Amino acid sequence: MHAFDLNKVAGRTIDVRRAHDGEKIVTLDEKEFTLNPNNLVICDAEKPVALAGIMGGANSGMDENTTSLLFECATFARDCVRKTSRALGQNSDSSARYEKGVDRHSPELGLARALHLIQELDCGDITTLEYDLTDGRPLERKHIVTTPAKICGVLGITVPDQTMIDILQRLEFTVDVQANGSWDVSAPLYREDVESFPDLAEEVIREYGYDHIVPTFLNTAAVTNGGLNYDQKQQLKAKRLLAAQGFYEASTLAFYSTAEFDMLHLPAEDEARKAIRIMNPISENLSIMRTTLAPSMLNVIVDNLKKGNAEGRLFEMAPVYLAKELPINEHPHERQTLCLGAFGPEEDFFTVKGALEALADCFGLHFDYKRETTPWLHPRHQRRCVLQRQASGRVWQAGQRDQRRAGDRKGPEGQPEHLSGRAGL
Repeated sequence: MHAFDLNKVAGRTIDVRRAHDGEKIVTLDEKEFTLNPNNLVICDAEKPVALAGIMGGANSGMDENTTSLLFECATFARDCVRKTSRALGQNSDSSARYEKGVDRHSPELGLARALHLIQELDCGDITTLEYDLTDGRPLERKHIVTTPAKICGVLGITVPDQTMIDILQRLEFTVDVQANGSWDVSAPLYREDVESFPDLAEEVIREYGYDHIVPTFLNTAAVTNGGLNYDQKQQLKAKRLLAAQGFYEASTLAFYSTAEFDMLHLPAEDEARKAIRIMNPISENLSIMRTTLAPSMLNVIVDNLKKGNAEGRLFEMAPVYLAKELPINEHPHERQTLCLGAFGPEEDFFTVKGALEALADCFGLHFDYKRETTPWLHPRHQRRCVLQRQASGRVWQAGQRDQRRAGDRKGPEGQPEHLSGRAGL
């Protein structure tokens, strides 16, 4: 419910409509917003006077000169309020309530209560003018036909019939026991969330007590021995080996931005740039699914250098997300990938190559190394790893551009920090 200064409402008219593109409103907290047709507004004969379900406008608010009030009490679709609130970045107690849903019965009760308080406190005279703009549907209780057995079947225990009836009646439900044993249960007008017998079961058990529930298996449940599968065991084996080599595990988000590709100076036609864009990203910095772990590893190394950690060895074992085509029409391929990173005056290309050789020995593999010519890597210290004639990864040392990204950090003896890495296993 919202109160307007009636003398500020042009034409003494209230019109609920979609905002015009580019239309503006200043709310009661003195913030100006530019609206579009996705926003629902309350208007007078000339202009918007409130954001529907969120906040009133400053142009119709009450002040010390107010003598006449206009009460407007309504319900709004929860998704409409939520989308407008998020799009404009305007949150209020009203929007928080409407986002969760307000039943059709509340406006009538709320308006009656407000008028009653005005009368009780003798702070105004109530007129007889009242306009009901509902769609004409009668306010009827929602009826649910069920049986005690169905309710108990959801709970997994047997609750006495009379106990369930007493609980529901205390919660303002009505229960009409039919001749065939079924129940015709009607929900209170304000309980629009109650739709079927599982909802009734929830009402019963929260009053009867969750301590009465006996733990049981589902009908389709199966008892297993648990433990790790083959892939998990192999991953754990690799992690333990890397830990023995002095590497610490890093864990990064599965998202980053296209700016990470620009940082690596990847050409426009590079396969890594064929990333899946997220429809509703948290921020632009987390707007695409990663196609390589290299940017994430470089960012972790740079953060460590900025915080004074002059040397270290890191690894991350995580999936990358490769789309068969864009826009995607099927689930992308999630390829499990290992990325190693080493930095510091004592670390170089051969540190990571040595760790890779240790992995090969551990798993009975043999890698051949072929010269690479990737532009953003060090011109001499880059090799492609080949396993059974198939490229399985690369060993590289960061180029000068990535060295500068580290902030031109110097080692303990005044030498430039070294960034080495490997991605794509």
